[in-house]
Amino acid sequence: MALPTIFGIELNNHENGILEATFNRPNELNSFNRELYESLLTVLSLAKELSTVKVLVLTGNDAVGLTLDKLQDDGEITKNCIDAFIDFPKVLIVGWNGPAIGVSVTISLLNSAELKELKIVSHVYKKDEFRMKLLKFSEGYAKVPPVAFETSKKLLRDTIREDLHKANKLEMRLLIERMNSFESKLLIMNFCN
Repeated sequence: MALPTIFGIELNNHENGILEATFNRPNELNSFNRELYESLLTVLSLAKELSTVKVLVLTGNDAVGLTLDKLQDDGEITKNCIDAFIDFPKVLIVGWNGPAIGVSVTISLLNSAELKELKIVSHVYKKDEFRMKLLKFSEGYAKVPPVAFETSKKLLRDTIREDLHKANKLEMRLLIERMNSFESKLLIMNFCN
């Protein structure tokens, strides 16, 4: 099946059940705007519906993951994306290659070793081996029986799903408040300089 063209995201459907979705807006440093949020929602929906997809891998094309745009629609589209992550029934692996600041992350000023030590990330790879190792890591999950995985994930997630959605709603409200603060704007300006 031919995959659709999606704004800002390249899709690569691997034979082993992995759908690789690569953010590819290097001139914009892969920053999120309304169109890219909508594209992400499209990718999540597509991966959910395609029976051949066992694992969705989200990654960036060699550029900084930097979100400078103001939260779209007072955070509604961002909230919808996070809700879609919460409800995504399949294996979802995010491999980010480079520093990030803004809506795409909620922690700043930590390096990869610190993130791994805090168990916020599970693996850290060298840049030249990043994609190869990310896909190799993903292959292990593609071998897990998909119905068994989805059933287990649903069982675990259903007990906390409502709380996750409530937390997302609250976090969006607080994130908008923080993004509009002087402190946040100063942090972003310092990062860009």
